[in-house]
Amino acid sequence: MPKSTPKAKRTSDGDHKTVAFKRKPTPMKRMVKATIWTVVILLLATGAVWAYSNRDNLTPDRISEWFDSHFASYGEGEGFPTEVAGSTVKQLASMGGDVAFLTDSSFELLNQTANPIINRQHDCTTPALRVSSTRALIYDRGGSNWRVENRRRTLYEKEEEYKIIVADISENDQVVMVTQSGSGYLSEMRVYDQNFEEKQFNWSSAEGQVVDVAARPDGKGAAAVSLTVEGGQMNSLVNVLDFQTGKTTPQDLEGVLLLAVEYSDGRILAVGDTQCISLAQDGSDPKTYSYDGKYLAGYSISPKGGVALALSDHEDLRDSTLVLLDNYLQEESHHNNVGRVRALSYDENVAMLTSSSVTVIRPHDGQTLGTQSISSGAQDILLQGNTLYLQDTDHLNQIDVNQMGK
Repeated sequence: MPKSTPKAKRTSDGDHKTVAFKRKPTPMKRMVKATIWTVVILLLATGAVWAYSNRDNLTPDRISEWFDSHFASYGEGEGFPTEVAGSTVKQLASMGGDVAFLTDSSFELLNQTANPIINRQHDCTTPALRVSSTRALIYDRGGSNWRVENRRRTLYEKEEEYKIIVADISENDQVVMVTQSGSGYLSEMRVYDQNFEEKQFNWSSAEGQVVDVAARPDGKGAAAVSLTVEGGQMNSLVNVLDFQTGKTTPQDLEGVLLLAVEYSDGRILAVGDTQCISLAQDGSDPKTYSYDGKYLAGYSISPKGGVALALSDHEDLRDSTLVLLDNYLQEESHHNNVGRVRALSYDENVAMLTSSSVTVIRPHDGQTLGTQSISSGAQDILLQGNTLYLQDTDHLNQIDVNQMGK
């Protein structure tokens, strides 16, 4: 008998077979996926390079300082004027939008409503103050102690081996310290980074005595002013130092007694008793401005570019002329017979304190933005944008420039 063929088992209606079809990726999808991974890898690599190059700014102190300067709120104060009792104010300074002042016994920082942020004692005999946006350097001129403060605490204190001549702090918080020397030089310079580690840069001056120093805002260099004597004549020397290459570029000025040096919108400005000098950041391209026999009654260098000079025909410094120069020492405007100038403060505009009034002037056209009578006890001023701080014997007052009379 023929063999019967077995019947195929039929799938019941409740049984379903699912067949999966694996699709091959198209060339377009492969390209998109590769592009995404490439972008991710590039972002990670860029982030790693940025983090490494900014590792000094990623410490807990640096992060907290950035937060404090941008977002921290220190509460509402009782407003200005505020009393400065029992101490002599040595310096006023602008620190990241707040007003700092150094007295003979303390360092204080107030917000714009006069609420105290810092009130810390110091033990300097001859205190001096330099500031960045986030830190304050306090040092004892002629002593050996210095310290760095931020809004939260004292970050660092040190006693130098030799007497401090002058010091500065850059906008990125490197400290440049000039002291006397024990190696046969007249003075020597050391540089400390943001974490107060001494950098591998040392410079000694054998040609003259350093009288002022300015730290380059990016921390890559400094400018030092020294005084020399030759043949009975007082001369000045500006040394421009590059911390990365170790190069020093000198500029000599014969018969000039330079008093101060600062960086001003990409250039170096130094003010002397008979003339000013402006240099490029590498020490090249010198420009000078002579006072033509006039006496220097006051000056202020703006970090935003320019210098204000009060020049008088009289040795007793009465009846000064206010001269406003850009950072190439080109005259922008001037005001004759402004009286006896007590103080100048140059931000974007210029504030001038005389015996009877305080006046704010726009440099590029010489327009008076505001003027106000003051008491006979007024001693110093600080211009911060449209806010003017006026210090007298025992008070610090705040004036809105927009509310001043014309």
